[in-house]
Amino acid sequence: MNYLNEANYDYIGKKKNITDRMIQIISRQLRDDSDYAYIRHYLIRYQNVPLWVMMNVLIIGQLSKMYYCQKGRIKIKVCQEFGPLKINEMGKMLSIMTKFRNVCA
Repeated sequence: MNYLNEANYDYIGKKKNITDRMIQIISRQLRDDSDYAYIRHYLIRYQNVPLWVMMNVLIIGQLSKMYYCQKGRIKIKVCQEFGPLKINEMGKMLSIMTKFRNVCA
């Protein structure tokens, strides 16, 4: 599961600590006794949970941190999927969604 490998992130400065915590949290969600049947299914059957499946488990804050810690070329590819969106705009939108979700909760 490449999303658990710190080498795939911009692993410098304060991003290093954020990445470590994010990977630790995601790893805890990848258990054979997970509350999510689809996580258990992929772990038991394939010993791997694809990122597109894992996205169903992540909360907005985790997704925002995952984006924040990505290498620049990955951020560019993500933004291209949403049209003419700049890297910093995507980061701001994810940050705002995280704050909005926290206020609502």
